[in-house]
Amino acid sequence: MFVEVVQGMATDPLKVHELLDRWVIDVAPHAPGWHDTTAGVAADGRFIAMIRFDSTVAPIPGHDQWRAETMDLLNGDTSHAVYDRVVVLKEGAVGTVGFVQFVLGRVHDLAAAETYLKDFDEIIAPRRPDSTGRLMASRDDGQFIGAFAFGSELAARSGEAQEVSPRIAEMKRRGAALGDGRAEYIDLTDPWVYLPVHAPQAARERPVDPLNVRLLSSLENATVLDAVIRAVEPVAGRLVAREPVRRILHGDSTGVPVHLIVRDLPSGAWFMAQFLDLFSDPGSTRAARRLVGFGVLTAVPTAVTGWAEWALADRNIRRVGIMHAAVQGGAVLIFLGSWVARVHDRRALGVHLARMGGIGLAVGGFLGGHMAGGRRVGTTAPTPSIDPPGLGNRS
Repeated sequence: MFVEVVQGMATDPLKVHELLDRWVIDVAPHAPGWHDTTAGVAADGRFIAMIRFDSTVAPIPGHDQWRAETMDLLNGDTSHAVYDRVVVLKEGAVGTVGFVQFVLGRVHDLAAAETYLKDFDEIIAPRRPDSTGRLMASRDDGQFIGAFAFGSELAARSGEAQEVSPRIAEMKRRGAALGDGRAEYIDLTDPWVYLPVHAPQAARERPVDPLNVRLLSSLENATVLDAVIRAVEPVAGRLVAREPVRRILHGDSTGVPVHLIVRDLPSGAWFMAQFLDLFSDPGSTRAARRLVGFGVLTAVPTAVTGWAEWALADRNIRRVGIMHAAVQGGAVLIFLGSWVARVHDRRALGVHLARMGGIGLAVGGFLGGHMAGGRRVGTTAPTPSIDPPGLGNRS
C-alpha cells in the first residue's frame, strides 16, 4: 500500500475540483489498485489530495496528465510526493467524513516513530470515538503525513478540548522528541472523498432510479445550505457533547439509535387519525383528535433525537437533514393547527389541515428514508453519498 500526495495553493479551487472529478471518471477505471482519495481546499486556499493505492501498479493511463494539469493550477509551495510506508490505525467508515485534518512533518527515527504511533493510538483511541478514520504514511527520508477523519469539525474540536491525562501528556512529549518540531496542519472543513464506487462501472451493487439520484445528489451537494448548517451545529452539538448521552441516543449498546425507535410515533398517530377522519361518528372524531394531539406531543422527542443523529452525520447528509427537518417541522405546525381546529369544533378545517400535513410527511419521509435507508445514517456501516453516474463526491 502507498499514498500519493499533491498539494499547493489553489488558484482556482473549482477547476481543481473538476479535474479530480474527471480523474475519477476517466482515470480511476484503469487504476485497479486505487483504494480511495481524500482531498479539499483549506480555509487559506491550500489544496491537498491524498490518493491511496492498495498495491504498486503499472503506470496508469492519464494519471500523469491529471497531476500535471492540477499542478498548473497550484502556486506557492507546491509539492508532489509518494509515501510507501502506510499504517492504517483505523479504516474510515464510509459516509462519515465531515472534517479531515492532515499533519505533515519529519521524524528522525522511522522505526521508533512507528512503534510510538501504535502505542499512542492504543491509549488515545478509546478517548476519541469522534475519530472515524486514522492513517499515517511515511517514506525513508523521515517525511510523514497523517490523515485524521471525523464526522464533523465540531466533534473533532470537542474531543480535542478534553482534559489531557498525565499519561497522554507524557506520550505527547515522547512524540515531540521524535520530530523536528516543524509539523504542519491542514484542516479540511468540506473534504472531497472519492471511492471506487464513484467510478463508472458496468453494473453497481444496487440499481437506483436516475431521477432519484439527480434529486438527492443535488440536495447533498447544495452548498447554499451550509450557512444554515453552521448556525445549527453548535446547538445540535450540545445534544451529543456528553459521552454517556451520545452513546444512549446513538444506540451504541443496542445498535439502534433512539430516533429510529420514536420516529414512528407521530407519523403513525397522524396517519391513523386520517383513517378515522373517514368516519363521522362521535367516537371516531374524538379518537382522531386525540391521535393528532398525541402526534404533536411525540414529535418533540422525535425532533430532539433526530438532531442528535444529525450532529454525528457528514456534511452531505446534513444538507439533506436540514431540508428533512424543515419539511417535518412544517408538517408538525400544520398538525398542531389541525388539533387546535378540532378542539374548537372546526372538524372540517382540522381534517383538511391533517391531509395537508400528510403530504408534508410523505415528502419528509422520502428524505428521511434516504438518510436511514440509502445512506444508513445512525448505523455502524453508513454508505457513501449518492452522486450521478461518473461523478465523485462533491461535498
